[in-house]
Amino acid sequence: MSGVIFNVVSPEITLTASTTKTMLQVTAAANHRIKILGYTVSFNEPVGDATPAQPIILTLGTQTGGSGGTSVTPVKRKGTETVLTTATHTLTSAATTTAIEKQYVNSQTGVSVMFPMGQEIEVAGSGIFGIDVTTGTLSSATLKGIFNLLIEE
Repeated sequence: MSGVIFNVVSPEITLTASTTKTMLQVTAAANHRIKILGYTVSFNEPVGDATPAQPIILTLGTQTGGSGGTSVTPVKRKGTETVLTTATHTLTSAATTTAIEKQYVNSQTGVSVMFPMGQEIEVAGSGIFGIDVTTGTLSSATLKGIFNLLIEE
């Protein structure tokens, strides 16, 4: 790895009640391993909402399949090297995910995780990694989320 650190950030995505959807997916370039250094997931539901959404199930892991979606441009932290990893958000057909991490997330607080050095999630060259969201009952407000991966290539 050359130490190129970059973010892949989705735009604000509207969530649909009682569905599982791949919100953000990255594909490592052939023969170029990547490390997932951390992630952030946030939602727009205000604290104190009288009818908050049920906790959202967040699944991170390696993926196969999935299709559609919109391309996302990775944003480097510094340097002039070209980022070879590609990214897509809001896939129209969800991927099959092998969970590495799975947790409930409160839609009023979100979650932010940075993995300790040496414990990052490694994705092999040509491998696919993504964030899936499973929603339950949503509040009366339109619930939106933003998904962010911090990656080293």
